[in-house]
Amino acid sequence: MTAFSTIEAASVTISHDDALRALTNASKAIDKKAEVEILYAAVVRSAPGGIAISATSLDLTSTTFIRCQAPKGFLAVFDCQTGLNLLKKAKKSDEVTFTMLEHGCQVSIGKLNVKLNEVANRDEELPSINDTEIRQLNQYFTIPSAQLLKIIEKVSFAISTEESRYYLNGIYMCPTTDGETSGMDFVATDGHRLSRFSIELPEGAEGLEGVIIPLKAVKELHRLLKRKECPENVAIRATDDLVQFELDTEETLLTKLVDGTFPDYSRVIPTKPAMTASACPRAMADAIKQVTSIAVEKGKAVKLTFAPGELTFTLDEVSAGSAEMTIRSDNEIDFVIGVNPSYMLDMFGQIEGHVEFGLIDEGSPMLIRDLANPEVTMVQMPKRL
Repeated sequence: MTAFSTIEAASVTISHDDALRALTNASKAIDKKAEVEILYAAVVRSAPGGIAISATSLDLTSTTFIRCQAPKGFLAVFDCQTGLNLLKKAKKSDEVTFTMLEHGCQVSIGKLNVKLNEVANRDEELPSINDTEIRQLNQYFTIPSAQLLKIIEKVSFAISTEESRYYLNGIYMCPTTDGETSGMDFVATDGHRLSRFSIELPEGAEGLEGVIIPLKAVKELHRLLKRKECPENVAIRATDDLVQFELDTEETLLTKLVDGTFPDYSRVIPTKPAMTASACPRAMADAIKQVTSIAVEKGKAVKLTFAPGELTFTLDEVSAGSAEMTIRSDNEIDFVIGVNPSYMLDMFGQIEGHVEFGLIDEGSPMLIRDLANPEVTMVQMPKRL
């Protein structure tokens, strides 16, 4: 916990772009359902070489460092969303000045001067993750930004949003060993489908225990990585309770981890499927969309019928009738299985090459591979017809 300090009025000036970026980042960390007023605050404080603008929900903290001239001990606290709204309506060419007042903060943008009331009293303590915990982030390694973005996009669709299964509400990151080969898996599952992305073990990640990165942090990290100005690498610091993502030295995302045990995902991934088949994911997605156009019941199972050289999609709807569509498929098998169409579409949306199916029987998990991305493994549980 960090206490407010009492100093004489002072100000800092930064560009509109930097201010907008920092407050946008801060706003993403805030819990919109928080009952404590201070948890809606943006905190602007002096830091070596500039200022740091941050916000926290106590589970997720976003901090943006901006190089500028800043007086020592500068501290301004105001409602983050109000400040962000001001910046969104201002001209991008205008500089932004934050000035400390006795009971608040003045934000000056061009000719506009707005006094914002302080969110907390001067002697109130600002919430933060304990400094001792942050210093214990002794596990350090880096992952290329483009690779981390790809991991999130290939895996996150399978994250569960059921609060009762909180231990599935994130991406599981864990080191792996296969004989003499060491790697790292990123896995998500909701119990009905699973997606795993495997990479070589980054240097420095040896000894890391498996951790579950919560969904909110995953979404914000994805947003940061998608920007054009994203750095080449992301530094990751971790303990059993926290993980911090550092984008250069300017932006950090610190999150508490999901406190739970991720299931042994390797047990549901078929290792020796009895049959294989492949097809074009775009053709399959189109077939699913067309046959489900008559569906009345949401999530109604679609029947996949594999026959030599073809794959037929069938949906039977008692009140509406039935729909059927056949596409070409590279296989020499006869096999029938039911699937959830929405789950299949989510998977096909992340597949870049041809789909390869690994099949056992109609009651066993179905292995799905992207032939263009061998590091990705997906599993779909069958649905009763």
